[in-house]
Amino acid sequence: MYHIQKPILEKYFSKTRLEKIQVIGNCDFSEGLVLYGLNMKCGEKLYTALSQFEIILRNAISDQLVKDFGNIWFENKKLIFLKKHRDLICEARASLETKGKEIDSCNITSNLTFGFWVNLFNPDYDKILWRVSLSKIFLDKEKPPARGLIRDRLKNFNRLRNRVSHCELILNPLLPQYYAQLIETLSWINSDIAKWLDEEINFSSLNFEKTKHALRPK
Repeated sequence: MYHIQKPILEKYFSKTRLEKIQVIGNCDFSEGLVLYGLNMKCGEKLYTALSQFEIILRNAISDQLVKDFGNIWFENKKLIFLKKHRDLICEARASLETKGKEIDSCNITSNLTFGFWVNLFNPDYDKILWRVSLSKIFLDKEKPPARGLIRDRLKNFNRLRNRVSHCELILNPLLPQYYAQLIETLSWINSDIAKWLDEEINFSSLNFEKTKHALRPK
């Protein structure tokens, strides 16, 4: 392992940031550096997992909405979106028009945020979306999971995604559990793609054994 001087790390990563990882791990600087390395590796794998999960989820939802409400489901009057979600659709549409791209489900879908899709599982959409359409995307589960369970998991995934995207410290003894829930949720949509993605990411290759004793839940 390359030995880097502490002052260099404190200058470019900030002393506060490095001390935070020591507090999280209840350890000295050397052990904290090991935890910081694990944090980077976790972030790398989780970023891939969460970004691919987002693509799979939004495409599954979009495909089902097309089946139930047509290719321009985002303009279907049967779907009464909350104002904040109508605004996001309008922003996506305006962006496509500026670029001269076709206004269809495919392009609108790829221009909407992960938060947009997550919020479709809120109670506001229980009758008009969940019961009519969204519950159908879970093809590989005998009985659709509870909407509340899906909503809670997706919100956790979204929060984790935001932390990873901003290079924040994410180490937590529950990380393997969060990852397992992500793969499980994905398996309810399609078990084959869940197995494939899990194998490609290989999250289990991360060594938590030497560090998990030092970590404490937040």
